[in-house]
Amino acid sequence: MTGGKKTAVIIVIVLLGIAFVCGSAFALYQIGVAWFTPAQRFTYDIKEPGSLPLPVVTAEGVMSLNQASREDFMTIPGIGGVTADAIIAFREKYSPVYYIEDLLCVRGIGPAKLETLRNFLATGD
Repeated sequence: MTGGKKTAVIIVIVLLGIAFVCGSAFALYQIGVAWFTPAQRFTYDIKEPGSLPLPVVTAEGVMSLNQASREDFMTIPGIGGVTADAIIAFREKYSPVYYIEDLLCVRGIGPAKLETLRNFLATGD
């Protein structure tokens, strides 16, 4: 097999893997299966009994994936306006987003960028 064919085969395998992950994540989301426990990263400032406001950015510097604005997303290294808009469009379509891994279905976010986003985003409880 030549170098070009090997590269093409690798690209096809990676794309099939991403499609499988996105399809599996969506299917599990639809039936309500969680394969991990979300991190409890948010702290709440209760001003009125019964209200739990979700902060956009916590004291730890982690922002809510479901609350962040375009400008908030753009403060994350490697996230520009196009990717921020894509995240917001995905969030509006599938809101609320329960798992950070669901972002693999957003155009422009691959496994490497997802690992970076884990340090800046959380989905909340």
